[in-house]
Amino acid sequence: MTSTAVNQLVLVACDLVAVSVLTFGVFFPRHHRRDLVAAFLGVNVGVLSVAMTLSSTSVGIGLGMGLFGVLSIIRLRSYEIAQHEIAYYFSALAIGLLGGLPQHATVLTTALTLLIVGTMYLGDHPRLFARHRTRSLRLDSAYTDEDALRAHLDMLLGGRVVNLSVRGVDLAVTAEGDGLKADNTEKADAGYVAVDGGTVEVTSTGDGVDAATDLVVTGGVSLDVHSEAADDSSAHGLKSGVITVLEHGTVAVDSSADGVHSDAAVHLGGAAVTIAAGDDGVHAEGDLVVDGGTVKLTRSNEGLEGKDITVAGGSTEITSSDDGVNASGGTTTEESGGAGRGPGGGGGEPAGDFTLKVTGGTLVINADGDGFDSNGTAEITGGTLVVNGPEQGGNGALDVNGSFTVSGGVVMAAGSAGMAVAPDTESGQGWVSATLDTTVDAGTTLHVVDADGKVVATYVTSKAIQNVVFSSAAVSSGEEYRIHSGGSASGASTGGLATSGDLGSAEELATVTAGEAPEGGFGGGRR
Repeated sequence: MTSTAVNQLVLVACDLVAVSVLTFGVFFPRHHRRDLVAAFLGVNVGVLSVAMTLSSTSVGIGLGMGLFGVLSIIRLRSYEIAQHEIAYYFSALAIGLLGGLPQHATVLTTALTLLIVGTMYLGDHPRLFARHRTRSLRLDSAYTDEDALRAHLDMLLGGRVVNLSVRGVDLAVTAEGDGLKADNTEKADAGYVAVDGGTVEVTSTGDGVDAATDLVVTGGVSLDVHSEAADDSSAHGLKSGVITVLEHGTVAVDSSADGVHSDAAVHLGGAAVTIAAGDDGVHAEGDLVVDGGTVKLTRSNEGLEGKDITVAGGSTEITSSDDGVNASGGTTTEESGGAGRGPGGGGGEPAGDFTLKVTGGTLVINADGDGFDSNGTAEITGGTLVVNGPEQGGNGALDVNGSFTVSGGVVMAAGSAGMAVAPDTESGQGWVSATLDTTVDAGTTLHVVDADGKVVATYVTSKAIQNVVFSSAAVSSGEEYRIHSGGSASGASTGGLATSGDLGSAEELATVTAGEAPEGGFGGGRR
């Protein structure tokens, strides 16, 4: 046997002794984690074997170390282990490297191996800082005052809490009345509810969460509210006196009254919100802004209702038994809409001091009443609006009492023909409005085709409809367009509006001129 082989055997023996002392003499008697015994031994022997192989070949040590780094990251991410267990893990890895990389045993190799074992023996010794412990506790109650929380932990642990960190709140509330309520309006720093982490579940016969001033949901929170009144009283899901802000996290509301209600403003700015409401999905007496996140109203009387409504971002889907989006409330004036109205004028309804704007994001409406409704003015400058409007003749997919302009974005609105409304002729972007001779059934593929035979829009109806309004940058005012039925739709669908379509043998239903409202229609709305 050569001297090199003898040296390697000595290194293997030293390695096995060292890792055995580390694992069976230090770690296991103190922590009793049987699963990690196999991990430490396996990592050590594996590293030792690969390191000895690398040291006897022309492969660089840097490559070997890189491979060990990758393997260690995969291992540590596969299962959560404590900080002291990570230290043992890398000690076993380091001992394997010291035993496998050198060609022969040296005083330095032996000393470093002993140093690793000795460091772990002393650093993890139970007598070191024996009076200090780290504990993870799950409490049955939530504490909003840190001093009260410290006092409770002192009592539970029988010692003094030096440092504490709240990792999250898992709170379940069942209430005969309001669930979470802050009603102090006397102090400037009171009367609000802020939820910024953990899991909160509220079941109530009154308002689920009620803040006299602000209600703010942020952070990685999961908020689930079920509020159902036992009598004729109102039980809103989330309610505030000043503003409700849903900024981050996941929010689910099932309520017998409004899902989200504010006496002033609502801002949906990034949370993933799902609402099933007995009345309005989201109601604000003042401003209602959606500019991020996802909003899905699965059940509502009116979907979004407020004095001034702006959709500037995010993805919003609305299902409503009445109006999908409704800008209403406040005062009215005698103005009755913009220029260029079609036959019949603006419907004779006075325009109120309300605004409805779409500047970005995606808004999909499925309404049994008016789909996109403003008792004042409406303006679309960007984003995508798709309205699957009503089948009843007394309502329309679009309904605007005042001026209604489109200068950007994409609009597809389909519904009944009895109250058909089109944008104003002064709009900066072209639009077409077509009232068909007969109602087309749900599931019909419709195409908007220009004079050259190019398909500029493809839409699959989800209801029986007779009027279609479409606007995009592809439509030029004054040009002639045709509506075809048949063919196929392809690509992604946004509320029925397809990415592309093919005419095939589609049948022509109507010919219209962009910018002209159809006979019996309105170039603005009526309520």
